[in-house]
Amino acid sequence: MTISSHAAAAKQIRQELKKHGIKARVRASQASMTSSVDIYLLDLPPHTIEAIKDFTGPYGYENYGYNRRELPQARFVFVNLRFSDDLKQRAWTELRARLEGMDDYSEEVERACNSYDAQSQLHRYMTGFQSDFIFSEFQKPRVAA
Repeated sequence: MTISSHAAAAKQIRQELKKHGIKARVRASQASMTSSVDIYLLDLPPHTIEAIKDFTGPYGYENYGYNRRELPQARFVFVNLRFSDDLKQRAWTELRARLEGMDDYSEEVERACNSYDAQSQLHRYMTGFQSDFIFSEFQKPRVAA
């Protein structure tokens, strides 16, 4: 039995990520007139996410605007990143120590992020390339673009 192009794309992406030691959940889906590969990642630094996006982009023909016959493709490839509560707390503690005016916010990240300003500051901090110290215990980029 042959598998669909979007399922084959998901399989190749999953194998490549696994080969580089990156844990991910990779799912292929199809709906009327569209297909996608969704990649779910946890606690990875921004430069690793960029490398993964560069590697997986060609698997989505809408991502690059053309069809590559040498690769199985889906219409879209989405890379989704989530941060664990522990990592968010570490980042929040560091952010409060580095920026003036952050003492007004709670030390607990969950309470502080009830404020849009605190939540957006944390998001920018964690997804920016200056945040390498937060990810010191985590993987370094291992995916070649």
